[in-house]
Parts: sequence; structure tokens; C-alpha cells
Amino acid sequence: MKTVLREEWKAGRARIKITSIVLAVILLGSVLVNVTAYRTGLSHVTFFGSFLYIFSLILGTVGIPVYALVRGSGNIRSLLFDDTNYLLLLLPKRSYVLLGGRQLMNLAEFCIYFIPSLCYLSLLGPTGGLLWNWFGGSLHAGTTYWHNVSALYRELFIEYPAWTVQTFLMVLISFAAVQATLNCAFAIYASFVHSKKPHKFLMALIIFFLFYLEVRVSTWGMNRLLFTRPFYAEPTAAGAAWFHVGILAAFGTVYFLLTGWLLENRIEV
Repeated sequence: MKTVLREEWKAGRARIKITSIVLAVILLGSVLVNVTAYRTGLSHVTFFGSFLYIFSLILGTVGIPVYALVRGSGNIRSLLFDDTNYLLLLLPKRSYVLLGGRQLMNLAEFCIYFIPSLCYLSLLGPTGGLLWNWFGGSLHAGTTYWHNVSALYRELFIEYPAWTVQTFLMVLISFAAVQATLNCAFAIYASFVHSKKPHKFLMALIIFFLFYLEVRVSTWGMNRLLFTRPFYAEPTAAGAAWFHVGILAAFGTVYFLLTGWLLENRIEV
């Protein structure tokens, strides 16, 4: 396992460094523009800052997970469909070790992107009043930027630390489960269809079916989560959330084991 992790780190180190720098430039640039708008109130800066605010939120909450899933170390597409895929059969490690090492490295890669991005977004958060003011709301009078930042951290780490930790763990578990699902889809396709490139429509069908099973089972009792307020203050809501995450984790484990078995017994290169 250590060997796999070390080799995956060497292979992805340059990509991780470049991606981290790009994220920092974009998100910190957005923070700078929004803080300037927050302090000056200039209309043209506020409009541009509102656009960057929305873009940064989408990038930080959706773009980073998608990028890590598609381009990260844990995706086995390159092992199955690239010209060097025959090397898979020459590795001395078992498929489960190779697959587990790659997914652990990908989880670490996701954290390297995600945790700093959360810090950047926390600096962006207090300027959200600009966005709501753009839509007709108003800023809270008598408050400073750093007062709002400290209030945000106080709520997350002092008033509701358990909710913060649980939410972060749920994100990590969900990410790992989704990665295992995507890898399983690639392995199922490669087991029955021998082609150098996966057919997009067939891959979409397999991915949809695997995710449909997860979502269908995990939505049991969803009304408990949707209609219990506030989420972070209600133990029943937290329990419902963990129920759904647990279902995803169970499916992710099954898909991981199935992928490892297919790599060892069914994949032909």
C-alpha cells in the first residue's frame, strides 16, 4: 500500500500543485474583489464581485469534487483504456491494494483542494450581503468585515463543532463512495465490452444504474431530513443524514469489492 501511495503521489504531485495554485488565485482574487466592494460600495465593483461570488461558490462546492473525481488519482479509467493498460497485469500488488491505494490518494488529493478552498470561501462569506443587496436586500449596518468572519468561525467551531465535524466526515465518505461507484462502472464496462475507449452512452447507462440503486435506497426517510429544522441543531436530522451517508458508504464498499474482483478475474487487456 505504501508503495502505491508513494508512486501515485509522485505521478500526481505536479498536477496537484498547479491545481492548488490556480484555485488559490481564483478564490483569493474573488475575496479581494468582494472585500473591496464591501468596503467601498462602488456599484461596478459590487456587480463584478457578485458574479465572482457565485462563480467561487460553484467552483468550491461542485467544481472541486467533480475535478477530483474525473482527473484525480483514484479514477481507474487510464488503467483500463490507455495504451499502457497492460501494465495492470504486471504489477506485483493485488488489485485491491492498487485500487485502495489509488482511492486513498485521491481522497487526500480532494482534501488538499477542498480544505484550503473552504478557508478561502470563509473569507468570502461575509461579503454575501453584497449579493443579496444586489437582489434588493440590505447590508447589516454597524458590522465590520472581520467581525463577520470571526462570527462565522465562532458558529462553526464553538457553537456547533459537532455539526461541523460530522458534515466534513459526511463529505469525505460521500466522495469516496462516488469514486468507488465511478470506478465500478468503468470496470463493469471493461469486463464485457473490449474497446480502447468507453462508449459514452453505455457508460452513462451503467453509471446511471449504479447511482440509481444508491439514491433509491438512500432516500428512505428523506422527509425526516428535509422537514426537520434547523438541521445542525436536531439530533434526529443528523441521524437521518448519517443514515443516507451510511447507505452510500455500504454501496461504495460493495462497488469497491466488485471492482477489485473484476480487475483480478474478468478484465482482459
